[in-house]
Amino acid sequence: ESHFVLANGNSYADGLSAAALAGALDTDGAAMLLTDGTTLTNSTLTTMARMSGTVAVGLKYVQLVGGESAISAGIATQLAASGYVVKRISGANRYATADAVAAEVKAQNGGNIGTFGGYRTAFLVNGNGYADAIAASGIAYDNKLPIYLTDGSTLSTNTAASMATNKIQKVIVLGGTAAIAEAVKTAA
Repeated sequence: ESHFVLANGNSYADGLSAAALAGALDTDGAAMLLTDGTTLTNSTLTTMARMSGTVAVGLKYVQLVGGESAISAGIATQLAASGYVVKRISGANRYATADAVAAEVKAQNGGNIGTFGGYRTAFLVNGNGYADAIAASGIAYDNKLPIYLTDGSTLSTNTAASMATNKIQKVIVLGGTAAIAEAVKTAA
């Protein structure tokens, strides 16, 4: 394994959108792993070392999902010192991070969002819970479909712009109206 996606295991928010990114990396996808936000856990580093095996230094990549409050700069430094090329995908908050991840999914997938049923497709989930995003993570990984986040009552201007920039043709809204209001579905 030469590509990894790393998210904070103590705070689910940034990890919600990371499945599609893991699926878009490398020809057969990347492993998605979790760590503590301030210290790279030994189990995570050991797993990465074991999985990357004989891959040469400089050819091992890790994408950190979330800002430095989610995954510290020290973790990025430690990974770089361990021979990984490190890239951080983040935004000002969980919604902006999901937008940034969607842009990276597109970039890693040859400039295109994945399709489902013949349409460039994305999921939209409430970013204040994790169940709906987890339910979509497998298909998001396999098909390189971004998972966008909403607060449930509004679709942010930036997320709407990201959907337009990524030429999303179909949005699959996960959860009932208690999770995502009809107005958000209409806006999407």
